[in-house]
Amino acid sequence: MKLRTGLLALLSLALIGYGGAKAYLYFKVKSKIDELIGIAAPFAAITYDGISSDLRGKLGIGNIVVKSATGAQLQIDSIELEGPGPGFLWDLTGAFKYGDPPASLILKLNRLALPADQALGGALGGVAFSEPGDDTQSGPQPCTLDGLLSHTGVERIGMSTLVANLSMGYAFNRASGEAELFLENELLEMDELSLSMSLRGVNESAGLNLNEMPAIAAVDLRYSIYSPYIKRMVAECARQVQRSPEQFVDSIFNQPSHQLGQALGLIPGPGIKQVLRELVSQGGEVRLKAHPDSILDPAALSSLRPEVLTRLLNIELYLNDQPVEDLTFALAEQAAAAGSGSESQEGGKAEPESDSVVGDGDFDAAGRGQRDARRLRYMETEIAELQHYLGSRVRLYTDQSSKPKTGYLIAYNGRTFSVEQSVHGGTMTAHIQQSELTRAEVLRRVP
Repeated sequence: MKLRTGLLALLSLALIGYGGAKAYLYFKVKSKIDELIGIAAPFAAITYDGISSDLRGKLGIGNIVVKSATGAQLQIDSIELEGPGPGFLWDLTGAFKYGDPPASLILKLNRLALPADQALGGALGGVAFSEPGDDTQSGPQPCTLDGLLSHTGVERIGMSTLVANLSMGYAFNRASGEAELFLENELLEMDELSLSMSLRGVNESAGLNLNEMPAIAAVDLRYSIYSPYIKRMVAECARQVQRSPEQFVDSIFNQPSHQLGQALGLIPGPGIKQVLRELVSQGGEVRLKAHPDSILDPAALSSLRPEVLTRLLNIELYLNDQPVEDLTFALAEQAAAAGSGSESQEGGKAEPESDSVVGDGDFDAAGRGQRDARRLRYMETEIAELQHYLGSRVRLYTDQSSKPKTGYLIAYNGRTFSVEQSVHGGTMTAHIQQSELTRAEVLRRVP
C-alpha cells in the first residue's frame, strides 16, 4: 500500500512538473511572439491559432496568417522548430544566454500558401511577398528565361494559389568541428530544391572571425522542374507570341549571350546551355556536386577565372543522372565590363591604377575584355596566411629572382605553393618552396 501511494505521489509530481514546464514555455513563447506582432503591427496584421510543445524538444505554432493593410496575404499551416531535447526549449526561452547554440536545429514551414498574383521572385522557387497588382516590383518578366525559372506569371495557366513546404537546419559536432547544413524547398506541382553542405573546421566563434572561416568539404545541390508544369508554361508563352513551343524555346536560347548573362548571372557554355534548354522545354532534375580540395577564401571566388573555379571546387554536373561534360561558362559581370568598353564615365579612357591587376589572366573564358581593375588591388599578405587564399590571384616574391611569380594560387601541400601562370597564350604551373618566399601579395577587393 505504501509503495502504491509513493508511486502515485511520484507520478503526480511528474505530471505537475510536466504541466508546469509546458505552461511556462507556452507563456514565455507567447509573450515573445506577441511582442514581435506588436512591432510588425504598422506594416501587417499577424494572427495565429496556438502554440504546442513537447519535452522532446519540439515547438510548434499553428495557422499563421500575415495580412497587409492593402490585402496582401500569406498563410502558413504550421511552423515547427526542433532541437536536441528539452534543454533546447529551455535555452530557447532565454535566447541561449546561458549556453552555446544547440548542436542541431530544424525549422519547418508547412504549407506556406500565397495567391499567385502576389508575386514570385528569386530563382529556384523562391517566394517574394508583395502587394497584389504592384507593378513597381523589379523582377523577371513572364515568358523570359529568368521568368520561367522563377515562376513569374503562373496565374496565366490557372494556378491561383502557390503552396510550398520549406525546411532547413544543421547538425554540429563540437568534438570534430564538423557541421552538416541542409535546405529543402518544394513548390507543390512545380519544382523542388534540396541543398546539403558539409563544413569542417567549425567552432562557435568562427562566424565572428574571418580568419577562422570554416572550410566547405562537400556540396550537393539538386533542382528539379516538374514536366507537366513547365510544358504548360511554355505552351502558354508560345501561344501568346503565336509560335510553336519549340520555336519559343529557340527564341530564348538564340538571344545574345549578354542577355542570357543578365538573366542567369553567368553566360553558359554549350553544355550548361543544353541543360537549361532541357529543363525549360521538358523539365527534369539537375544535380551539382562539389568537393573542394583545399580551404578557399570565399571573398576570392568572384575574382577567379571560371575554369579555375570549376577545377578548384571539383564541380560535377548531372542532368537526369547523366554527367554533363562541358562545364564552361563566363561570369556575367566580366562580360558587362567588357561590353562597357574602356571608356570611363567622363568619356575618356580609363587608366589602370598602378597596383591593380592587368595581365593575361584578366579576361573571361571567351577572352572578352579586361575586368574592372579599380575594385581589386594586390595587398601584402603574411606568408603564414597565404594558404587561406587558395584560388586567389597572387604575386609571390623569392630571393631567387627579382620578378614575382604571378598567377592563380591553386595548391599548397604544407611546404610548396603552386601558382598557375599564363605564358604565351597557354598556362604553366610554378612550384615555390615556402622557405624561399620573401614576400606575398594577394589580389583582393579594396574596402
